[in-house]
Amino acid sequence: MYNCVGFITAFFKVTSLASILPTILQILSAALVPFYTKVSDVVGRAESLTFAMVFYLIGYTIQGTANGFTQFALGQIFYGIGSTGMLTLTQVLIAGKDNTPLAQLPHPVRAPGPES
Repeated sequence: MYNCVGFITAFFKVTSLASILPTILQILSAALVPFYTKVSDVVGRAESLTFAMVFYLIGYTIQGTANGFTQFALGQIFYGIGSTGMLTLTQVLIAGKDNTPLAQLPHPVRAPGPES
């Protein structure tokens, strides 16, 4: 994403705002790490990771279809919420001691089984 910011802000003719997008992402990342770790303890690892993936996809969809810089920045917020969650929860899953079976984690290719 960082490599495209210059081209995107030039396309929307707002090059003076180019530094805002990485700043949004860094602030969200710093603020949401404790939130995701606590929510994953309360709600569950798989549910939290699914939530993060949905926000990640929504963010990229908004950014890809943006007609202006404001829409693109909104997409960056959704993307930041999702990417922070995926990065944080991946580390929590790897280091976690709850031994969450991999079959319970969301997987985009797996077909629903009888347990669904």
